[in-house]
Amino acid sequence: MYHELMLDIFNQTRKNLLRLSTFRGSVRELLISYVAAEFRNSRKNPENVRLLFRMMFSPEGEYPHFNFVEEFKRDREMLADIIKKHQAEGSCRDPELVSNALMGMMLIEILEYLFTGRLTLTRRKAERLVDLVLPFSMPPGCSIPGGIENEESDADKNSCFYGNSRRISAAGRRRPGRGRPDYPAGSRGSGA
Repeated sequence: MYHELMLDIFNQTRKNLLRLSTFRGSVRELLISYVAAEFRNSRKNPENVRLLFRMMFSPEGEYPHFNFVEEFKRDREMLADIIKKHQAEGSCRDPELVSNALMGMMLIEILEYLFTGRLTLTRRKAERLVDLVLPFSMPPGCSIPGGIENEESDADKNSCFYGNSRRISAAGRRRPGRGRPDYPAGSRGSGA
């Protein structure tokens, strides 16, 4: 029974991912839609999500075996494939890294929601998480993290930052002398 319940929870995530295959819009909009759907599922069925985390972090043998690593890997690969298909002109050089980072941040946000009960699983939070992993999709007036446009190491060449830094700098999105991103007004409130 546990195995079927876990598969059902992961299948809901896959349904959300499959809906994205026909999505029309930017990679940013696509990812926001996905994260918001996952947040919605967590708010709608918190008991199932709690059980998932309980089983995932329980001592070996306490619950029946379930291969969480393989299931999460499959979901991350599916999201990375969707990003690859929807991106324009290779705007993201490492969709796998974006997928891993985004899913990891989502899990932390969902855990916080489950443990604190604070209503943090919002569309606005989804937008902020996506903007962290896709900074070049941020609205005009926002800047990229400090130092990125001046560093083009091999590690940078394999990230979403490389290749776009000159265009972003030339577009005037970076304010001189600032070492951190500039977020839209009102977006840096606590708990948002």
